[in-house]
Amino acid sequence: MADIYFPKPAPLSPNTRARYNSDNESWYIKQKGRERLVKGVPTADSLYYWWLQYLKRSEFYKAACGLSVNFSENRKIEYEAWYSEYGERLLSDFGNIFKSSDTQDELTDFWRWWNEDTNTNWKRGIHLFGINPVQQMSDFLSFDDVCEIETQIHKGDYKVIAIPTNLTKNSIRHKVAKLLKQLEVTPSDEIKALYHPASLKVDCVSLGNCLAAYDARESGKSNLQIGAEFAFGKTTVKELKRDARKNGKSYAAEAIQRIVEAKKIPVEEFDVSADRGDYGYLDEGKERTAKKNYLNVKASRMIKKAKANISAVEKGIFPLGH
Repeated sequence: MADIYFPKPAPLSPNTRARYNSDNESWYIKQKGRERLVKGVPTADSLYYWWLQYLKRSEFYKAACGLSVNFSENRKIEYEAWYSEYGERLLSDFGNIFKSSDTQDELTDFWRWWNEDTNTNWKRGIHLFGINPVQQMSDFLSFDDVCEIETQIHKGDYKVIAIPTNLTKNSIRHKVAKLLKQLEVTPSDEIKALYHPASLKVDCVSLGNCLAAYDARESGKSNLQIGAEFAFGKTTVKELKRDARKNGKSYAAEAIQRIVEAKKIPVEEFDVSADRGDYGYLDEGKERTAKKNYLNVKASRMIKKAKANISAVEKGIFPLGH
């Protein structure tokens, strides 16, 4: 059979020695003094890595994998309905993605999960995201080939017939034609993977940034702090804070004094609040307000996109177009 292929580039090992060639935007590995083209991209540049990362943020999926999640009564009802409709199938396909790791490294953990053997004799990543050329019906299948598409057979995506070789071709042709009349089909021009990307235009950098913004919000950071870190970079934000207390380049000195006096808090406590992002790194007046609004909206949009993708991946859909 031909090689399995993927709608979006598959991940390479986190330890790959492949190097990127910007001239033709491809990855190569050096073997015996020659560069050989390799299929795939670095782990964190693969859509399928982010698919799993977003699924890990799902409270429903955490509960399905046995992790402790405090649900309200209404959320418990929602969870039970979700598990019945989506969760049981997702758990069967993706498995427990929260298994304890001795590496504490997301890339390595993902690579182990991607290569985990499933009960269909496929590695998990191939089983879920790869497209098996058997769909092209270009050859007779071996028993192993049939085993590889066992899941799709159970779903009804394939119908399997056994053709005895002791019959004449005319007799076989007649019997197959009779079966074809009974076959219900849903024609499609596109061959799809078991879990096919919902959008092929979303880039992994955007997915990673939105998830980082979501994680930052979950950790307690304000939208203003998050927006500033993405707009200016964390290092620049730290410099802005430091400069602000010296010469007011980002915080207006008068504004800081008013905040301290109005809230009746010591300067040290203000510094802690500022580090959380409760106050802006901005001048006074309209410019300050405009920049604060911009940073808040920037973070809010990123977090909203992340939440939408988390909700979608709980249904086996990923990623949503931005």
